[in-house]
Amino acid sequence: MKKIICVLVVLLLLNACNKKEEEQDSDKQTIVDVDYQSEIEETIKEENVIEEEIDDGEIDIDLSELTSIMAYCEVCNIISDLDSNKGKRIKIRGLLEYYEDPETKEKIFGCTVMDATACCSLGLMFVPVDDTNLPEKYSIVNVTGVLEVYEKDGYELCRLRDAIVEW
Repeated sequence: MKKIICVLVVLLLLNACNKKEEEQDSDKQTIVDVDYQSEIEETIKEENVIEEEIDDGEIDIDLSELTSIMAYCEVCNIISDLDSNKGKRIKIRGLLEYYEDPETKEKIFGCTVMDATACCSLGLMFVPVDDTNLPEKYSIVNVTGVLEVYEKDGYELCRLRDAIVEW
């Protein structure tokens, strides 16, 4: 079921984000679609192998090795099914983003991944173990932490706690 949802999300994203006009005839387009579908299915198989191989108690879900579109889809899956992903150690690769609330001085950090066309982005908030030694904003980083679900102002949110940031 998870594979089907992921493939559907990928196809919807590709369809929604595609801004180029198609100049190929229908026969060539069908061949391209079949080849691309095979590529997507192979990536899904590789993703499942990655999750099965990492059974040493360290990382439960490794998004850092996936293509941008697959990482984007997996982040969608993670946040849409928080109950089954809560407590899992997740590694994600993306752009470092942060914000400091001017009133409360609370620092909010995030790691954002883009889809293949870079028109859509999604990410995970995180609480770093050490926020004093981080790279510049929008640097490419790997963030590894444990997914926790919490409530703030009546909203259910998620973030990676005890996150280690590598660049």
